Amino acid sequence: MRASTAADRHALLWPKLRMISCWTDGNSSLASRRLSELFPQARIQGKGLIATEGFVSLPWESRGVSILAVRSHFLEFLPINSNDEPDTAHPRLAHELETGQHYSVTLTTGGGFYRYHLADTVEMVGREQQCPLVRFLSRRQISDWCGEKLHEAHVARVLSAAFVGLRVAPSFAMLACDTSGEQPHYVLYLDADASDEQLSQLAGTVESGLQENFHYRYARRLGQLGPLHVFAAQNAETSYAAAGIARGQRAGNIKPAALDSRTDWTGKFQSRAQTRLTASPEIISSF
Repeated sequence: MRASTAADRHALLWPKLRMISCWTDGNSSLASRRLSELFPQARIQGKGLIATEGFVSLPWESRGVSILAVRSHFLEFLPINSNDEPDTAHPRLAHELETGQHYSVTLTTGGGFYRYHLADTVEMVGREQQCPLVRFLSRRQISDWCGEKLHEAHVARVLSAAFVGLRVAPSFAMLACDTSGEQPHYVLYLDADASDEQLSQLAGTVESGLQENFHYRYARRLGQLGPLHVFAAQNAETSYAAAGIARGQRAGNIKPAALDSRTDWTGKFQSRAQTRLTASPEIISSF
């Protein structure tokens, strides 16, 4: 039997492979969907939220999400407010979590590691009996070069909505600031089968979404930041992994992110187009 696709080859090479355990939530969802296509003979099991400091959640396959590891550590949850900031004054315990709400996790370990703020954001999605079920959303990443204070959670929501609305299914998407020119501007590094028209619409849609953040909108209005660019990349996942390894990361520890605070990404990706599409300078929301 001759394999005509990568999925066929993988099925021949690993016919007994039945499960792949990997990151599936947050910004890993794009890669996990691609992995599922490449290994149709196996089911993908999300890892839950596992930090270096301790377990927060573990897979609960009957519900397709993760269940809180309530007996691993003492866990506290800081509600995320409308500005994507954790409310440190009103922590919640596991039994106080509300479905649909977002929280930043704090843990105290049995070894005495006291109230460590993981800066990971989860969503409460339900309960199994009385135990909370949670979904990892993003790491609390902030990019702030001109006072714009962009949060990864906000960026992830904007990108997800834009992709769904314009029917773009990228294999890689990441926002980062490029400060190499006279005027800093954010760039959406995107690897997707999309037309120039879709990419142009995407630039405008994402720019408008980012301006829901008052600080970003103000920086754009003052001219401290230029309009968003879309960089149409090819083999972006490979380039992203190579950049992480070059910085000393282990390949298995490299995770995709919706927002990155570094500014040197343009030189690390291969462009599949000679031009970069830019959001219209007129897309600046009024106060």
